[in-house]
Amino acid sequence: MMRSLRLLALAVVAAPSIAFAQVMIEPAAAPAPYPTVTVQVPAPPLPPPVVVPAPRVVVPPAPYYTPRPRVYAPPPPPVVIYPAPGAMPPHVYIRERIRWHLRHLPRVFVVPPPPPVVYAQPAPPPVEYAPPPVPAYPPVPPPVVVPPPCCYGAPPSPEPMVLVAPRPQVPMWTSRIGLGVRGTGQVINDGWNNLGIGGEFLFRASPHLVTELAAEYQRSAGSQSQLDRVDVPVTFGLRVHIGRPNWVVSPYFVFAGGVGYASQDLRFTTDDAIYLEGQLGGGLELRLGQHVAITADARLDAKKRANGVADNVLATTSVDGKPVHPLGDEVGGQFRLGVAAYF
Repeated sequence: MMRSLRLLALAVVAAPSIAFAQVMIEPAAAPAPYPTVTVQVPAPPLPPPVVVPAPRVVVPPAPYYTPRPRVYAPPPPPVVIYPAPGAMPPHVYIRERIRWHLRHLPRVFVVPPPPPVVYAQPAPPPVEYAPPPVPAYPPVPPPVVVPPPCCYGAPPSPEPMVLVAPRPQVPMWTSRIGLGVRGTGQVINDGWNNLGIGGEFLFRASPHLVTELAAEYQRSAGSQSQLDRVDVPVTFGLRVHIGRPNWVVSPYFVFAGGVGYASQDLRFTTDDAIYLEGQLGGGLELRLGQHVAITADARLDAKKRANGVADNVLATTSVDGKPVHPLGDEVGGQFRLGVAAYF
């Protein structure tokens, strides 16, 4: 009996520990006259789970606004970051140890709140417009039926197209204005032989035409009467070239006309004459590039005296015993050699 009381007291002392488990206490086997007593203490039941109800939130309907038009912008390019080797930390695994007295706590389930109620305002009804009135069109006239022709003919042949090939472009001068100098020898029918020097202004008007403006000073040389004579002609002429500007040697024709002054010394008086003269001839031009040209030509020269003869000149019939006569109309030839520079 005393042994049973001891076991009962031991069970009461161990009741807090037995609350979480079923404990079976079996005494050690020993020879005793008393029977074996088995005490089974049932564990208290677990408390029910605590469910916290979520509060009900009633959201009033928000006013409806027309959403703005969506603008889709392209996303920015992804930023690629290239880490340096060894910059990433090693993987760290953390294992949490749960204490024994926290393993059997009651579980709490959190119920999420219901989604808010959204009230969408209906769109306004579409506005209906009455269809426009249909105007009254005039009646459609009956179709016009054209009878087919009695016969068919071949279509007219197209007119032939005449193609004219363009003319090749004529080479042109790059240097057109020139200044030249020339020497002249002249033979006249009345026995005068003159030598002279002059200058000329040249202009290349086209690939085949050159104008000249010339002035000379001529003096008698080797005349029979041994009298002095001076001629100063001023002429304007045209040179018509046969060859193109790219020819090295170009033949040409020349036509010139002008006025001249002549003076004959008769010792006691002077015979002054004004001439109208014309020239006709031809020559050759040697072109040393575009800037230098050498010319040589021969011309037939005809002179007509324009003024009268003075009385004292008519009264003079001889000088130093040699017969003389006043200056009159003349016909002769000229031979010229010149050089010109163009720019």
